[in-house]
Amino acid sequence: MTEKETDKVPEIVRSNTRDDIREKVIEVIAQRTGYPPEMLDADLDLEADLGIDSDKLTEIVAVVCQAYGLPVQEFIPLRGVRSLADLAEAFFARMPPALENGSGMASILDRPALRDVSDVVAAAKEVFGADGGLRWLGTPVPALKYATPISLADTPVGRQEIRNTLLSLAHGNW
Repeated sequence: MTEKETDKVPEIVRSNTRDDIREKVIEVIAQRTGYPPEMLDADLDLEADLGIDSDKLTEIVAVVCQAYGLPVQEFIPLRGVRSLADLAEAFFARMPPALENGSGMASILDRPALRDVSDVVAAAKEVFGADGGLRWLGTPVPALKYATPISLADTPVGRQEIRNTLLSLAHGNW
């Protein structure tokens, strides 16, 4: 990749069905190798048919990971990936479960529980400041029977306990 290409901030791909991922892999391989996309069949061997060596494959993986917001470390080294279809399947297999159906990041952010946890974190930051709030979430709190607030954040009842404790703290009741 050129220095200019690495400076670009990627737009994370929102749709990621198997077909969408295969198309993205084909698009990146076409860009990186110069082969026309219509010539890139899913069963082509990456090295034998397309001349893609391990360095070029690593570059392709990095670009596709960037497009999907995935960590490159999860893909290196690539074992058992010989064809374009294998590579696309490797990406699909590593997609977070909530994204596999093509619903994108918006569906994750729309989940009430995630918004609820986010509100609890924001409330802690409001009471204690940004760093203090995050520190408080990981500290055993006497009012919560010495549980760490973050350990209670996985249930609605726990989140309500955290909110009640923060409200009391904000009003000087502890």
